[in-house]
Amino acid sequence: MKLQHVALVSRSEESAQRFYGDLLGLERTRSFHVSADLSKGLFDSELHFEALTYLKGEMHFEIFLIGEGQWTPPRFHHIGLEVEDLEGFLKRCREKDVQVMEVPKGNKTVTMIKDFDGNLFEIRQKA
Repeated sequence: MKLQHVALVSRSEESAQRFYGDLLGLERTRSFHVSADLSKGLFDSELHFEALTYLKGEMHFEIFLIGEGQWTPPRFHHIGLEVEDLEGFLKRCREKDVQVMEVPKGNKTVTMIKDFDGNLFEIRQKA
């Protein structure tokens, strides 16, 4: 089994580009429309919205553009990412005003970042 893609919500195209394009370095490859009928059938929601696809290697995100006030950001859901240079990546996050949370857990530290729409990412150093 292989993870095919992750779908998350963003308030705007600009915040999606700042995080997935500018920070993570993914390429925006397409945009598409999700009709109210499709949204109702899949997500029990009558919202219709645009979505963006970002890719890099085997990493594939679908970002649903849902306007401010129409969604609640996730609280516990998160995605784990492994990076080549943890300290360098966290430095770039801070330079781009991405929130970094480093919380001690025993003799280790759990590192999370939050994108501009409240989605959480656990960041680990590649072994």
